[in-house]
Amino acid sequence: SSPRSHSILSVGSDISRAGSAVSFYEETVHFIMKEGSIWASALNLVLCQLGMSTLVLPSAMAIVGWAQAFLLFFIFFALSLCSLFLLEKTCQALPGDSEVSSVGHLMTSIYGQAGALSMEFLMFLMSLGCQIFFLGVIGIQLHAVLQAIAGPQLPMSLLSDQSVTTIMCIVAFCVIGPISLLPPESVRSFVSTTATGCMLFVMLVITLEAPWRNAWPPLDACAGATDPGMEPADWLDGIPRLLKAIPLFVFSFNGPTGYLPVRHQLIAESFDPLRGVSLFKACVLMFLGQGIVLSNYLVTSFMGYITFCGDTKPNVLDGYDVSQPCVVVAKAALALQLTCSCIGVWTPLNRASIWSLIGGLHAPMPHATKVILTILCLAGPVAISASLGGRLALPMGLTSSVCLTAFCLVLPGVLAAKTGALGKTLCQRAIPSAYALFGAVLGIGCTVPLLMPSPPAQ
Repeated sequence: SSPRSHSILSVGSDISRAGSAVSFYEETVHFIMKEGSIWASALNLVLCQLGMSTLVLPSAMAIVGWAQAFLLFFIFFALSLCSLFLLEKTCQALPGDSEVSSVGHLMTSIYGQAGALSMEFLMFLMSLGCQIFFLGVIGIQLHAVLQAIAGPQLPMSLLSDQSVTTIMCIVAFCVIGPISLLPPESVRSFVSTTATGCMLFVMLVITLEAPWRNAWPPLDACAGATDPGMEPADWLDGIPRLLKAIPLFVFSFNGPTGYLPVRHQLIAESFDPLRGVSLFKACVLMFLGQGIVLSNYLVTSFMGYITFCGDTKPNVLDGYDVSQPCVVVAKAALALQLTCSCIGVWTPLNRASIWSLIGGLHAPMPHATKVILTILCLAGPVAISASLGGRLALPMGLTSSVCLTAFCLVLPGVLAAKTGALGKTLCQRAIPSAYALFGAVLGIGCTVPLLMPSPPAQ
């Protein structure tokens, strides 16, 4: 039969039994609120996107200037809504709409086995990049916490930069690996709630540690910068700057990766039994969820940037004074948040994607293989992250410009064009095709500078 004739329900059931990365990622999205109300689903859509984004976006402001960054926030907010709308229209163009619960299910229903395997490969790349980035951040943050709490009493071996690798190994193989081997249902709720609480605390610290004062304006701009004469920059020109900042915005507005599982939670419309979700209800969910995300990013990013201005670190938390107890706790909370993310999402996702690619979508994974793959899925990212020596912008940038651009911009356009979601005429198919092409060009344009060698210092 043709790829289009595959039943979404049957394909999804087969993938779920195989424990594929697509099915696993779909399950991880349901992590805070189970009921299918608009507000609960919007909260889940918000929480799919918040996290490290709030810590890297202040550096995007430092790269392009706060005014240009604000413009980019609204541009990528609009692009995320376009992508969600295209995914929604694609769902409603297919039979069995209420069974669509992930982009992977869409790809499989339209492109069959090839679509499923391509999604597994994308999941592999995305989970690998996130683990490299997250494990590096975990090592750096815990190293700073150890130095702040017991610096003088620690042996020099634990104060050296090489100890970051030791910390990564301890967390990876003594915490993340063993816990990720437990049944997902026994740990998912705990790690998700813990990660969310840590994330909210870190955002609170960034807001409270901004240079507030009892005068107008209420913020003492650039008070945390090394140069006392530094001023906030509103617009910094240059294509290289723009291409360097764009992956940070793609990384942050990643709602399309979690939209379909969240949408699947919505209560079915009683007057339309053939459709799980009405277009109106879906649009309310999109605007509500993405609007909350945009508001959060505007506030937290500006608070981080206005503290340090041009001296803003790639991870804004690294710029705060560790003599402040709340900063030390925030660093520990960030490490715990990312550890929980690896346990609950990225390590099992990486493991499942590898097995799907080498063992087959329908093959059960033996326990011994699961253990071996877990070790490999952690050893590789630890080794790569250690070799980067703290230069973690590269794995994050590549993950954003390659994987997330594909998920958030290219695939929604490709799927909408293939199904004729906007209509069957040439023009109606050309619109999503042009959108997908735009996403591909943007991804390539941001990837090439990342791979180019840095110019020698003058």
